[in-house]
Amino acid sequence: MCAISRNHIFESIDLPCGETLHNLAELFRSNPIIGAVVRSMNCDFSKATLNNSNILPFLELKNLTSLSVTHINSKDEATTLWVKTLLENYLTPTSSAALPSLKTLSLARITNLNHKTFVLSQSLETLSLSYCSFANDKTSLSHPSIHSKPNSQLKFLSTCYTTVPLALLRDCSGLEELEVFNGVVVFSHNNKNIGLQDSGSPPLLPSLKRLKIHLTGRSDHLNLPYDAQYPQFRVLMNNSPELEQLSLEMSGARAPFLSYPNHNQLKVLNVKWIGVEPPAHFLEREIELLSSLQVPSLESLSLNIDTAVFISNANHVEQFEERFAVGARQVGRLIGDQDGTRFPLLKSSSLLLDLTRFVQVRSLRRQARPMRSCGDMKQEFDSVLKTLGSCGDRYEFTSELVLKDFNLQ
Repeated sequence: MCAISRNHIFESIDLPCGETLHNLAELFRSNPIIGAVVRSMNCDFSKATLNNSNILPFLELKNLTSLSVTHINSKDEATTLWVKTLLENYLTPTSSAALPSLKTLSLARITNLNHKTFVLSQSLETLSLSYCSFANDKTSLSHPSIHSKPNSQLKFLSTCYTTVPLALLRDCSGLEELEVFNGVVVFSHNNKNIGLQDSGSPPLLPSLKRLKIHLTGRSDHLNLPYDAQYPQFRVLMNNSPELEQLSLEMSGARAPFLSYPNHNQLKVLNVKWIGVEPPAHFLEREIELLSSLQVPSLESLSLNIDTAVFISNANHVEQFEERFAVGARQVGRLIGDQDGTRFPLLKSSSLLLDLTRFVQVRSLRRQARPMRSCGDMKQEFDSVLKTLGSCGDRYEFTSELVLKDFNLQ
């Protein structure tokens, strides 16, 4: 019983530093069976951690299935070489120390990566990259003899402020889920015609089923749709014929075009808007997107609008209240799809509107007509959307309005 308990303790380890690292390394050297028990390891690498031999026992954990690595000082060349050795040992099949058991890998602040390091692994299924960067083969963290044909088993890829090369996506034909929180582009490319595709060529992501992207537009191109700013988005949409679930979060960007004829399997669409809207154009960007949607296979539609308006004079009050009433009716009509031509298979639909009015109180004190209260506007919004509840024989609809004022002096 005691042996079983001790083994269980070492199934998941956080690599320490200093004297604690030394003691743990000694324990692993004197008891090799402990290393065989480890399934998950979390490492925060720094020069102090890596520049000693105590790290060696942790580069040879033969049954490791999950590894998380954060490089604290990514500009330090000495520690970068250690990270290279780590990746070679756990991912590169041509290395003599190759360990085929690793299934989940999370990297943070690692520079000069090579996409082949991941696509040549025959065990890796989940990859998360945060604040990492890729380089060309001459300067990247890869084994010098990588020439094998990719046989990637990767099913899930998540990137956070990491622009991956197009080749990584191209060599992961089995990828089923992609999450991108980059703020700008999804992948890098050198082809000026990246938005074009030969009609006879196979799709880039033939197995992709779930796509989640956070979109942030460039401040100098706020009037352009996101896919006009970054054609890489169109490439993803045009090359994922098996897509079933699409989740978008947009900040400071006009919505991209979303109705693609090859998306015959798209069943779930989740869209969230975050930003500030002018009083005279309230809900226009959301209506623009909804107007363009026509997804025959869609079964679930979720809209989350987290927005704010600034009201500093009587004109703003009038413009906003007019647009609020018109916008609510238009959104209700578009979601309602009364004749069932746009979403004939829809089973559920939801709308959350979280609205903050920033009000310049001093400027409105002399206004003849008082501004409508949050309660009155909520009642109007609810009455407009209440008609959608009568579509219960076709689909289930839920809505919520959170309306609050923030007074500015």
